[in-house]
Amino acid sequence: CLSLETSSPWFTVFLVLGILTCAVNRLFLNAEKFLLSRDWVVVLSDGDTLSSFNATLTALDQLTNVISPIITGVLVTAWDLQVTCAIFGAFSLVSMASKALLLRALYIRQPKLAHKERKEAEQKGQGKTGVVAVLESIPDVLRTYFRQTVIAAAFGMALLFMTVMGFDGLAVGYGQSAGLSDFVLGAFRSYGSAMGILGALSYAFVERRLGVRKAGLLGLTCQQICLIVAVISIWLPGSPFDPQGYFHGRTTQSPVSQSGEVGNAQSLDSIITFLSGIATARFEIMNAGVRKLVETHYRFQIQDVLVIILPDPSTFGICILISYGFVTSGYLSFVYYLIKHPPPEKQGKLSEGNDQQEEIRL
Repeated sequence: CLSLETSSPWFTVFLVLGILTCAVNRLFLNAEKFLLSRDWVVVLSDGDTLSSFNATLTALDQLTNVISPIITGVLVTAWDLQVTCAIFGAFSLVSMASKALLLRALYIRQPKLAHKERKEAEQKGQGKTGVVAVLESIPDVLRTYFRQTVIAAAFGMALLFMTVMGFDGLAVGYGQSAGLSDFVLGAFRSYGSAMGILGALSYAFVERRLGVRKAGLLGLTCQQICLIVAVISIWLPGSPFDPQGYFHGRTTQSPVSQSGEVGNAQSLDSIITFLSGIATARFEIMNAGVRKLVETHYRFQIQDVLVIILPDPSTFGICILISYGFVTSGYLSFVYYLIKHPPPEKQGKLSEGNDQQEEIRL
């Protein structure tokens, strides 16, 4: 695709094929990640040190996210995209073979990974088609979900996924539309991953000192403060936020010219503030701890569909405001859980105090 002219019909064909293969690759990468971090880690940890395992996996994942943008920026700067893609393609083949050998060796050494626990819901659904079994299991799933004592915390954690303020392709595309270079975007991604590593490593220490509940509250509070900075960036100089112009058909001039250069008069205050806020917000130690309060097969996440509805950079500020509303709702839901369900030791003190008051009355 990179070797063809943009006017060639084959360019569109190979571009579509590249997007499709990338989507399939991302699908299997996410499936592999969920398999290792949700299923295998539970079996390997035997339920004793699950938090430490999760923190270690998160730290390793964020470490690779620190290194990869730097390497990508250096390769793209030193060579062109064709050479960089060829290098990554060769590296992917080598890493795929190495990863397959390591996973197979681990699978053979751990016989527990070969046995699947049969749940009661699965036994009830035997002999029925998949669609019928799923439809009949919905009432049981909802009842089980609403019976959980941590439903407020779980629902709040689900709301955290309804956001465009995660340092992923959306933020990178927004930065590119504002005229930031690949090197600067890679530096921000590395900084965000470094903050994620710091948060993952801090979790074990904070949990031992404060407990899971206070650690979660601390992590979410830090995230809220950082995301406020991202929200403020909507109204700073250089922001493309113009919903009225978008809905009335007025187009705004892009800060990036045809040659890829940024205009001299274009301010980068808005995008720099936005990326700094969401990158620093990666230091949130809450998810690794609250995750273990809900069983693995009951956890879920809300998918992000905001950009499909509002795809233009001039409306990205609306997505930011909606995302902050969802994240704030998740924060308040978690606070409600902490108030509604105090820790057991506090409940014991409250019951003892009530008993003493009752004895005094008698």
